[in-house]
Amino acid sequence: MPRWRRLASLAARGLAAAVLTLGLTLIGAMALLDTDWGRERMRALAVRWANRQLTATLEIGRLEGSLLSGLELRDVRVSRGSDTLLSIERVSLAYSLRELFDEGTVVREITVVRPSLLLARDAEGRWNLATLVKRSAQPSTPGPGRRVRVGRMTLADAAIRLRD
Repeated sequence: MPRWRRLASLAARGLAAAVLTLGLTLIGAMALLDTDWGRERMRALAVRWANRQLTATLEIGRLEGSLLSGLELRDVRVSRGSDTLLSIERVSLAYSLRELFDEGTVVREITVVRPSLLLARDAEGRWNLATLVKRSAQPSTPGPGRRVRVGRMTLADAAIRLRD
């Protein structure tokens, strides 16, 4: 066998082994994320990221479900000081992993159970939710780069409190 054929054969085997290793690593990572340990790591990461973006504190009691088809957040709370601005007993998201990355983001269904929202004005007359997200030092952009579409959203047993 000529030398170039042996090199080509070795390169093809090496490429096949690399692709197989990458595939098995991705499958292993997905399986690991679908454990209680993995979901707890995702919950902690989401809380840390959100708390860097908010002027309030986000807490998520528990993350359940499957990363592949839908997640459920339990005991969600956003608070500032002694005020709980938003509390939600349960938020369920139903989606297809493929649809999350195809032509924008598609969430089939969002169900929010027992949300409680506190709307209050501060001393300057601004609503508390208007200052919930930290302002960026960079100039504002026209919106998200990806289109987001929600098929159906259900609110169950919602409460809104107003304080002036």
